[in-house]
Amino acid sequence: MAKPTSLSIIVADLFVDEPLEQTVDSILNQTATRFECLVVTSRSDELRSALPSGDSRLRFVPAPVGFNWAQALKIGLQHTLGDVVGVLSNQDVFRGEGLTQVLEAFDENPELKIAYGRAVYVDERGQLIRRLRTRKPTLVALSKRPCLCSPAVFYKKDVLLQAGDFDDTLEFWAHYDMWFWFVKNGCSFTELPYEIAGVRLRKVSRDSSQMIHDAEVRSCEEAMRLVERHTGAARACWPLRIATATAAATQLQRDSIAYDKRVLSIALQHAATSKSGLLAVSLRSSAILAAHVKTECNVALRRPRVALRLLPDRFFKNTKRSLPLRIFRLRVDEPHQCRLPSSYLNVPTLDQTPCISIVTPNYNCGEYIERTIRSVIDQDYPNLQYVVQDGASNDESLAVIRKYENRIAHWESTKDSGQSNAINRGLQHTNGDIMAYLNSDDTLVPGSLHYVAQYFNQHPNIDVVYGYRLLIDEHDKVINRWVLPEHDDEVLPWADFIPQETMFWRRRAWEAADQHVDESFHFAMDWDLILRFRAAGMRFARLPRFLGAFRITDSQKTTQLAMTTGAHDIAKLRKRELGFVPGETEIGRIVEPYVRKQRRADRRYTIQEAIRNHFKAPFVWDYTDILAREASTLQRAA
Repeated sequence: MAKPTSLSIIVADLFVDEPLEQTVDSILNQTATRFECLVVTSRSDELRSALPSGDSRLRFVPAPVGFNWAQALKIGLQHTLGDVVGVLSNQDVFRGEGLTQVLEAFDENPELKIAYGRAVYVDERGQLIRRLRTRKPTLVALSKRPCLCSPAVFYKKDVLLQAGDFDDTLEFWAHYDMWFWFVKNGCSFTELPYEIAGVRLRKVSRDSSQMIHDAEVRSCEEAMRLVERHTGAARACWPLRIATATAAATQLQRDSIAYDKRVLSIALQHAATSKSGLLAVSLRSSAILAAHVKTECNVALRRPRVALRLLPDRFFKNTKRSLPLRIFRLRVDEPHQCRLPSSYLNVPTLDQTPCISIVTPNYNCGEYIERTIRSVIDQDYPNLQYVVQDGASNDESLAVIRKYENRIAHWESTKDSGQSNAINRGLQHTNGDIMAYLNSDDTLVPGSLHYVAQYFNQHPNIDVVYGYRLLIDEHDKVINRWVLPEHDDEVLPWADFIPQETMFWRRRAWEAADQHVDESFHFAMDWDLILRFRAAGMRFARLPRFLGAFRITDSQKTTQLAMTTGAHDIAKLRKRELGFVPGETEIGRIVEPYVRKQRRADRRYTIQEAIRNHFKAPFVWDYTDILAREASTLQRAA
């Protein structure tokens, strides 16, 4: 009877910013027994202290600082005791009972030399992102792309020893080089129909994202040189991959009109430097162009909005406006005048006018606060209680506030501890039945207060309402819009889709939420309040009308804190509501049905807008222009 197969897993601790624990745990938690785990690392003992060093299956092998994959394999092979060898980096994990299935395959077929299984991309929590395509490696297949996923490939030890030295000058693709060697020397690869390994993708910061893009360019260039070394000529797909990676590294978006020209230019430059030159059939301009067209068609089938760069504005303006994803994005359109339906100017007659209390927190927003104040008081709502809470501004804010103080119920300028504290202070001076706060760079759309009051009068069971959102720039020009579908309560813990500047709530909702904005939040205080309304059982309604405009500037808090304080606040809220912090892919999967409904709602609005404007011209709403005309009139009068 043949001796049972034993397995050695070499873990290459290549990425010092990646933890070892998840990789090692995924190995040691397998139910298989005939295996050992060798961690090849240059880290100190302190960094390895979190690992279960008492487990007899786990051994540490020292390596020089800055070692690569090929060097890790060489060092590990000198210490392995198993018949079969697998190699993982500390970005990889085993899934399911992968080791058991590998051992069974080699036990059943002693002639097996190299076996490979299926692999997936996973997030930090191990949740599936997408599956990797694997196929049997041949010389033709390998010339197109790496066919396998390295952590899901297992080798007989004697096959690795027979291969000899591995090219340790390769930064990224030593295993790719090794697969070429095995194929050219007649070694057969056997597929295992199991999902064995996962490659972990981590969230990255803006700075590290640039490093990753640069590394991707070097990786593609190295792979192209490797293919040329083994096959004599690289196919057209390789210069295109380098060009695509270079475009990403230079922040050139795929939907940019300059994308195709830039990518093709870079691809042809790399083709010209190829060993085979432009005369080779696979690297001719026509081959690269054909490969690019095929790639972009496949991308456009999955993401139609990237094809918008090919549509001329003259004929497809409305189509281009309806296809891009608008919700959860800030800038989409080129700045243009805000045109609203003329019906917005028709103020309804109200049988009851409930008191509406609005607070505007402000700190050094003098450039925009006049437009905010005017957007509220120009509503001419008869029962308005408007409060401006200033945080001891040292710009022109106080002069603007004093200009309108006879139309403001209360205002004060005193040092506070932040926006949330200012909102709480302002709301303490209110007693209205309907409440809201409006930041000092945002604005209300004309007629909003009458519309909201009428809706609350007609729907006494509704506690919180919100509407469509306009996004405007520094000059009150529209750069995006959110036309929202019906309210979806189940999506709220996953994503905040409620525009704060359009939200109004009854005082009973405020009392149910303990009558405060949580001052520990400096970015997502509105989402926290919304989630506390939801937890208190308040009923929400989306109103089919633009109620407010959210201003986007380079200096505002939303732009500056989104990647730091904002990310921390958002993660804190998701942890509280869901019990964990989900990955972007998992969030996308949950939110996708709502996004699809939003797309349909936006397209319906686009059609309705075109029909409505055909019969009755819209009016232009622009406070920059209104204030400029008023100033000019005053100057002439003076």
